Amino acid sequence: MSELLDNREENSRDISYTVTLEDGTEIYQSEIIKPGNGIESPKLSQHLEPGTYSIIATAQGYDAESHNAAGGTVAAQSTLVVK
Repeated sequence: MSELLDNREENSRDISYTVTLEDGTEIYQSEIIKPGNGIESPKLSQHLEPGTYSIIATAQGYDAESHNAAGGTVAAQSTLVVK
């Protein structure tokens, strides 16, 4: 399986991800990911029953030197399948 949450090598910023259910419940918060790296199998912060969930993944950019938030956020809606 390819990395589920990644930071493309050509990106100039570090990033982190927050994943929430459609109702706003946070189910995952990543550590900062450096360019060219990713997280293949994130561990959810709470148990979800098997099923299909609508999620929103929000990426926050960070300055690689100061580690301060920079560049704003980007969010995308997706589907999470729990087996």
